[in-house]
Amino acid sequence: MPSKRHPFWQAREGAVFAIAISPDCWGFVRFYRGLSMGVLSIVGSTPSLPTEIDWKNPPIGWVLTSFAPDKDMTEAKNLGTIPFASQESAWGPPCFYPPDVIENCYKIHNRGMIWKTTEAKDVEGMRLCRTVTPAQLAEFLRERLAAGELKRFNERGGTL
Repeated sequence: MPSKRHPFWQAREGAVFAIAISPDCWGFVRFYRGLSMGVLSIVGSTPSLPTEIDWKNPPIGWVLTSFAPDKDMTEAKNLGTIPFASQESAWGPPCFYPPDVIENCYKIHNRGMIWKTTEAKDVEGMRLCRTVTPAQLAEFLRERLAAGELKRFNERGGTL
């Protein structure tokens, strides 16, 4: 019996997905190399590729890391692959993990590698690393939509 896998499972770099936020509202993500994803700050009423945006500089609102467990069947549609302009731009921006009770140091995640540092200045300006499941991503986007942080994308071109 074949197992069902979420469409995010092992997404390739450049893959663009629409994820259901509500029946008539879809968010968009583009995967970087290594399962980091750029979450676009736009939403649409259909799961169709936003063609009127500049994919060399898309409106990325958040960068998160994907974890797609087999049991998570949050609706998502693969919209295709848009290659990055260069191998350099295929990597997501670096992020950091704060010190915790087990390891009292910062951990920097960059280009698929993680290393430790005790210096807070080493993580200045970096985003906090956050791993989400598709269900958590959909909830995150619902919260961002309610807070007015997402713009509606007009499928005929531009934002509303």
